[in-house]
Amino acid sequence: MMPDTSQLPYIIQLLEDPSEVVREAIVKELASFGVDLEDALDQLPAPPDAHQREVIFNLLSEPAQWRSHQQERLRSCWASWYTLPEPIDKLETALGFLADFLEPPNFPKTRETAPIGKLLDDLAEAFGRQDGSQDALTLAKFLFETIGLKGIQDQYYDPRKSSVRYVLETRQGIPISLACIYLLIGHRRGLDIRGCNWPGHFLARTPVGGTWMLVDCFNGGHALDQESFLKMQGPSREAALLMLEDEPTVETILARVLHNLVRAFRQYEDGCNADFIIELLKDLKQHGMHHPEPPIT
Repeated sequence: MMPDTSQLPYIIQLLEDPSEVVREAIVKELASFGVDLEDALDQLPAPPDAHQREVIFNLLSEPAQWRSHQQERLRSCWASWYTLPEPIDKLETALGFLADFLEPPNFPKTRETAPIGKLLDDLAEAFGRQDGSQDALTLAKFLFETIGLKGIQDQYYDPRKSSVRYVLETRQGIPISLACIYLLIGHRRGLDIRGCNWPGHFLARTPVGGTWMLVDCFNGGHALDQESFLKMQGPSREAALLMLEDEPTVETILARVLHNLVRAFRQYEDGCNADFIIELLKDLKQHGMHHPEPPIT
């Protein structure tokens, strides 16, 4: 739902007020509209002129201002996914919040910013129109070969690689973001695809013909049966088996996403956002301890 637009005419009148306090209030109000800002401005009885739009763009382009209000927006909605009844909905909602947080300002509007649910729906429907089998391994081939989703080492620590929307739009991501896309689309098609919290490289896991197959979404959707994977672990086989059988909960998956973001922001020397994500991690840990959830299946 779009925020109340009744204050926008007064905000526009104050755009060039020199007071820093007023500027902060203006940015906070404008930022609350997110991707709907331009539509909200266009619907006003007296929309802003070209100069006023330029001032708005400049205000929203100030990194410190935008970062502060992006953090506030995420903080205000973050905990709402905790109470959703279905684990899969929790995962998708939280990833959607993070995608919005990681989006740069989109004003003036240069492209349509679709909800991640719509992007995932479109891919699930496209897969459903394919001829032949509709199993999990076929979905992996569709996503990571036909569509071209892939892992990429270049700018591996770009925080946007943790945004499902950014990954879907650029077709490039890191292991966990690609695996989440695979899992969420698989759920839409009624497929049993689960996360696999393997150290250093998140995988997906799916039952095929009485055995488990591990799918490496970062490396073209390559699939390997669990027994072959365990043989590769040598003397660590038993420990590896315990890790594979310990299916990650929503909290576990999102904690890993957040840890990745902390590392990414630190890599980009953005200590402010790194500290903010650490706050979310602490909140998530408290939630996970008091409200244990079943794994996503």
